[in-house]
Amino acid sequence: MAKSRIPVAVKSPATKNNDNQKSNKKNKKVTGGAGGDSGSKSKKNNSNQAPIMTAMMSEDSSSNDDKQTEMKSSLKKHSLKIDDQINEHDEWISPIQNYFIWLISAIYLFAFVSFYMQIRGLYGNKGVLPLRYFAVKYVDSNENASLDSINRAVPSLVWYLASTQGFSLTSSLELISIAGSLISFIQLLSNSFRTPIIYFLLFILYYSCVNVGQTFLYFQWDAFLLETGALTVLVSIRCTEYGSRSFLNRFRPYPPLVLWTVRWLLFKFMLSSGIVKFTSRCPLWWSLRSLDVHFESQPLPTPFAWYAHQIPQNWLHLAVVIHFVIEIAVPFMFFTPFRTLKLLSFYTQIFLQIMIALTGNYNFFNLLTMVLCLTLLDDDMFRRRRPQQTVQTESTMERNSMEICIFGAIIGMLAYYTVYYFDVMFHWNDLLNGPTTKVNFTYDQFNLFVIQTVTASIVLGIISLTCMALIALYKSISYGSITGRIVHLIMTMFYVIICASIMAISIVPLAELDTTGYHMKSTVPMEIRRWYQNAQHHHLVSSYGLFRVMTGDGGRPELIIEGSNDANAADGSVGDWRPYYFRYKPVDLYQSPAFVVPHQPRLDWQMWFAALDSYQNNPWLLNLCYRILTGESDVLNLLDTTRLPFDKPPKFLRISRYIYKYTDSLKYRAWWHKVTNRHAYLPMVTKETLESALKLVELKKQMSPALNMASRDRSWTELVQSLNWLHSFLVANNSWLTAPVIIYTLISFVAVINFLRSSSSSSKLKPK
Repeated sequence: MAKSRIPVAVKSPATKNNDNQKSNKKNKKVTGGAGGDSGSKSKKNNSNQAPIMTAMMSEDSSSNDDKQTEMKSSLKKHSLKIDDQINEHDEWISPIQNYFIWLISAIYLFAFVSFYMQIRGLYGNKGVLPLRYFAVKYVDSNENASLDSINRAVPSLVWYLASTQGFSLTSSLELISIAGSLISFIQLLSNSFRTPIIYFLLFILYYSCVNVGQTFLYFQWDAFLLETGALTVLVSIRCTEYGSRSFLNRFRPYPPLVLWTVRWLLFKFMLSSGIVKFTSRCPLWWSLRSLDVHFESQPLPTPFAWYAHQIPQNWLHLAVVIHFVIEIAVPFMFFTPFRTLKLLSFYTQIFLQIMIALTGNYNFFNLLTMVLCLTLLDDDMFRRRRPQQTVQTESTMERNSMEICIFGAIIGMLAYYTVYYFDVMFHWNDLLNGPTTKVNFTYDQFNLFVIQTVTASIVLGIISLTCMALIALYKSISYGSITGRIVHLIMTMFYVIICASIMAISIVPLAELDTTGYHMKSTVPMEIRRWYQNAQHHHLVSSYGLFRVMTGDGGRPELIIEGSNDANAADGSVGDWRPYYFRYKPVDLYQSPAFVVPHQPRLDWQMWFAALDSYQNNPWLLNLCYRILTGESDVLNLLDTTRLPFDKPPKFLRISRYIYKYTDSLKYRAWWHKVTNRHAYLPMVTKETLESALKLVELKKQMSPALNMASRDRSWTELVQSLNWLHSFLVANNSWLTAPVIIYTLISFVAVINFLRSSSSSSKLKPK
């Protein structure tokens, strides 16, 4: 425990009061012996001044009592201040731990609110992917029992609420999302709600959503949030305000130990994301031209992406090189004992995530990654009162000098190998166009590098965790009674085993990065691989590889849904075809890209993936067209309802594919232009033709009795009415009350409340 500095040379108020009384007595003696006349006069007037002296003595006694009371209160405040200082610098109380779990609650809030706003349009009985059709393959057509068979195959609270509480599948999913939103919102306002049990409940709620989310929740950041949420259950086991001095806190883990698991997850995530870009053999990554097309070809660009796309290509190629350095080389600094290197890794990771967030709408992904980066910092950076700086000793100065030398050496090596392996050359006569770069290694050489890197990563992780475990074990027996030390040692060993198990399981996805014939995965023990499969099934651990293959070379393929009532449109080539506009997906050439972080419009995102494939591999797209032709309001609310082309559903519908590219200038206020003519993605269809097609893809299959029963609400009438009222209110105001507006309003409310609390508490602590 950090020692607090208590001033020993300063006199207390009681000591000062006694000194004043002694000096007053001495002054009286000196005054009494100064002259005979004054002494005789005082004796003569004693009888006359007796009442006055009595009154003065009573006043003095009362004033002394007040002073003593004030002295006691000041001493009490002084002792409390010392205790508070001890608590502030108790290493078992981690500010990073507190900030981390608070921010995870905010991420959960973003995810649940964003998902709730799209449930009925995506998963309702008349949505794009109704839940009852998803459950068809898990229930026999003649089954009359409950939905237990589905719950065993795809665990989710949705099936439990539908089978035991009488809710419909849609209402069950809405209740889960609302519960997650409310719990995470309360957590942001109340520290008492930030407990392991509550975080475990949040994990179960989001796990239930992901398991039934199908295509629209099969994103890596959903798995990333679940894995982080599982670790948050462990991290949220915190010491109370009494720190390690409380016996109950002996059952809680050493904060740096559990935070290490989060840092290891960040390391695995970043390293995997960097390596897969080369192992995928994507020509755009190998030629360093990925950013030439990324800003215009990404799913949902922001307005800043247009400006980033105008940067000279050589500078964009250099940015790709820096991107690889940040994702592959810098993560190894996460586990260094030197603060300067960890700070460098922190700032570079934050810089990368901010750049991605400014140019692309990736929901809560970038925010979640930045939250994980908090584990790269020290607790002293967040303490309200830092320890007093002492004069540096010779050993401290030597350590600082050594750290500076190591920092300079590592930065120099990093710069040298970056220039060498990417052949970076600056042309001083043409600096504006940027340096030239190219990959200076082969695919086989990189595969050998992957084997060495993965091996080094595993060894580094084992060494780092071993050191952290030894520190935690030493800290657990450093102070306290014999009983307290034994209890603390046993509990610390328990947490060490948990952290070691987490790391052992995560070795498997790291070993899978090796795509050569070396088969590094086979060297992992079979038991660990079995643990990994079980943990992956429950989303406790996942493998990652964002932007593995870069698309959009030559422009972004864009799907445009068009409707018509013109009889001449029967041949699909002529007629009055009008487009359906989406809320955020590019359709209108003159409409600026939107900024919607941390909301994720799931349908807009999935339309981007569908444009890279065919409609045969995206059966939900046929159902989307069918719902538009039938005028289903919940599905239409996923689109831009302020620009619907028809008052009534059209007779014909088709999907055209165009190639969009950014304009070179905003002179004509156009952000996009079409570089190719229309290509027929989905031929002209009608409601009748789609009905027969949907039966073939089992999206209009005859329901079993169990699923027919689960498609409607059968109890909790008042609660269901409340859900319907809330949905109707949001639909009636969806022109302005969008998901981003709701999220921004909620987080602003939390910020204001916490600011007022902080101001109130700081004003109370100020001396009067």
